Amino acid sequence: MTHPLFDLSGRVALVSGAASGMGRQMALALAEVGADLVLADINQAGMDATAHDISQLGRRAVPVLCDVSQPDQIRAMFTIVDREYGRIDVLGNVAGEGMRGHPLELHEDQIQQSFQNLVVGRYIATQEAAKRMVAQGKGSIMSIVSIAGISALGRSHIAYSMAMGAV
Repeated sequence: MTHPLFDLSGRVALVSGAASGMGRQMALALAEVGADLVLADINQAGMDATAHDISQLGRRAVPVLCDVSQPDQIRAMFTIVDREYGRIDVLGNVAGEGMRGHPLELHEDQIQQSFQNLVVGRYIATQEAAKRMVAQGKGSIMSIVSIAGISALGRSHIAYSMAMGAV
């Protein structure tokens, strides 16, 4: 039995990056404690696998193709949340990828793309979730960051480190 502190029965969570890695694990963990989910990713096959595993736990999962670097896709995803569930209780901002390259060769477009994925995408998702959570009177938002935001991982990770520092 789940401890009442961690019981998310009747709650709805949206997790970006849910096709693999930390996003997948977060989605499964939320389902294990009773949440139904919206899964967001650009990898349909991975999301379908995550959705299948969530259904095996007796929970519902709605996979939505969404590129978190595209604000219009994020906003459209939230209209699906509204239509399918009518609420959102938990947002897990996990998705996003930083561009890699040597600092002397990295082009500013690559820096901007990293910020679009990791900073702007999280901001838009947070903004959309927060609008609904304020109206509901409650909700939780988790934005996953990396130690790279405060400590360099190596020269090829500068765009990622800068974006994680901004988050």
